Amino acid sequence: MFLFMELLQSDDPQKIQEYFGQIYKDLNVHSKAEEEIAYPAVRGKYPDGDLKELYDEQAEMRVIMDELKSTDPASPVFKEKVNQLKSIVMDHVRQEESTYFAAIRESFSSEESEQLATQFKAYKAQLQQEMAAQMK
Repeated sequence: MFLFMELLQSDDPQKIQEYFGQIYKDLNVHSKAEEEIAYPAVRGKYPDGDLKELYDEQAEMRVIMDELKSTDPASPVFKEKVNQLKSIVMDHVRQEESTYFAAIRESFSSEESEQLATQFKAYKAQLQQEMAAQMK
């Protein structure tokens, strides 16, 4: 949330673009890791409707981020879209913290939870490396 605050408080289009670039990378990597590792792990142990909602929120985030990529960072519309993105991210985090993580605690042993966390972190690291390689 720190990057969102920094972006929204800045009036420097270059800084705004830098903050958004980092938000874009972070959210894309995180959401892909959730969709590939975390969410499939709880299928059958977490309500399908709630899981679909998590996937839908991620899809909505991607749409807004793609819109932001083609929006001038000096435009007031840019910050409006960033606020919209921030709101979706906050709702998404709240749902994960209130129900998703509880489902993991209830359905997984601590060893299974640790294994899932390790797989998630390893996949995120792999995605970050792939993204960095594409930037070169």
